[in-house]
Amino acid sequence: MSYSAETIDPRQPLMKGTPMSRTPPSPTPVALPGSVRAASVDDTAAVGRSMASAFQDDPSFAWCIPSPADREQILPAFFHIVFDALVRHAECYCTTDGAAAALWVPPGREPLTQGQAARLRRVFEGVGPAEAARFVALIELMDAHHPQAEHFYLWFVGVSTGAQNQGLGSRLLRSGLDRWDRHSMPAYLEATTDRNRRLYERSGFHATGELTVAGSPPMWAMWRDPAPP
Repeated sequence: MSYSAETIDPRQPLMKGTPMSRTPPSPTPVALPGSVRAASVDDTAAVGRSMASAFQDDPSFAWCIPSPADREQILPAFFHIVFDALVRHAECYCTTDGAAAALWVPPGREPLTQGQAARLRRVFEGVGPAEAARFVALIELMDAHHPQAEHFYLWFVGVSTGAQNQGLGSRLLRSGLDRWDRHSMPAYLEATTDRNRRLYERSGFHATGELTVAGSPPMWAMWRDPAPP
């Protein structure tokens, strides 16, 4: 957070023409674009676009939908549904401009209702039956290996391509992990690239298994115990 204010030092003589003020103006907070805040339903469109951009070349999505043009068309609708579902759990966070977001699922909550899951399947079915079958196979794989112990689940964290390499994803991740550490709660996620797996390892996660199905690219199930107080 930055502040901007014009102040007068009372120990120095006033310059000629400077108006006297008994009460200097209060600093005005300015929210920087990279500032992290809780997301709301008003962010659905912006976050949906940003996440679609972030995951356009993700290996798992590319396996589900091989055509880049189809992914470009489908992913905004996919993330619109996902964000609209998860934001109601009150554990979604984004930057002030919506260019980056982290979508968490709190303990004891299902990410999606049956109706929301059906809407996502229909999005993939709009591309073709093979794409829909791959999507269902991935979801079933993730469900089968999802830990039963109480935890916060990071389903998605992403940064729009135009805002990458500024540390926004790491800032969002760190913000969430700091909260869960204060509550002594573990965290879980699936990494879809080796690069991201190494990034999560630096944040205290460790891989508990490599997940693949029907020739899909690997994902890594990753668990993080809370840091000691």
